[in-house]
Amino acid sequence: MEIKVHSSNPSFGGLKILSKDAEKILKKADRIVKSSNATFLDVNIPEGHKKPLWSVLSEHLSKRQTNNKNNILIDIFDKSKQLLSVVVTDIKGFVHKKWTINPMPVIGKYNEVIPPADNLSYTAYYHSLDPKTYGKSKFFDVIDSAEAEADVLNQKLTESMRKAKKNEYPRIKKSKKSGVQSKKAERSALKKQREAALKKASVPHVQRPFEGMKEILSRTISESQSTKTSTKTQNKTRNRLPRKLKKELKTGKF
Repeated sequence: MEIKVHSSNPSFGGLKILSKDAEKILKKADRIVKSSNATFLDVNIPEGHKKPLWSVLSEHLSKRQTNNKNNILIDIFDKSKQLLSVVVTDIKGFVHKKWTINPMPVIGKYNEVIPPADNLSYTAYYHSLDPKTYGKSKFFDVIDSAEAEADVLNQKLTESMRKAKKNEYPRIKKSKKSGVQSKKAERSALKKQREAALKKASVPHVQRPFEGMKEILSRTISESQSTKTSTKTQNKTRNRLPRKLKKELKTGKF
């Protein structure tokens, strides 16, 4: 895949002829088809028409591709050889398929339009005696395959957009309760979802190395508290002399 910017707005969609030279060659091919009385073989001619005219096909094709955001671009490839390039690009400008084709129809006898595989066969001899003139347009075959490629790209684009919408907006089951009760139920459901997400976020194996530290800290705290309480009790239970004895000791009277 290669990327080319064919226009200032590459996402115009549908069918586009990019040069006047390409338009002139297509009009010349239409004039040749109109002037001939040939019966065209193996050509996908639109319904209600007998000849493969580009002016008719382009109208039908643009109507069919109105909702398609991909592009079928026709441009001049070689003016001297009357060659056109048919390119299928997606909405971003990436080239998916490319053809070079001469839009002029092939007109002549049956064997000239569709050459036989074996010239010695009975069918080849039978077709050589046919006086009618036949025609074939390879350009119409290329346009059919380009339209098919654009349809495939459009289908892929719509499927990817549906998947993106489903993933972006998860569906929440609505409660059958109406009014304030339904809003409360939705809020509680959202709270539960958040709590579950928080539980998943707190990984237990990350906290395991600190479990031993917790036990050590709890032991040290309990030991310090026990020592404090023991010192307090000791101070409280200490034997004290009565006041009278203290005075007698100070005065020296017994």
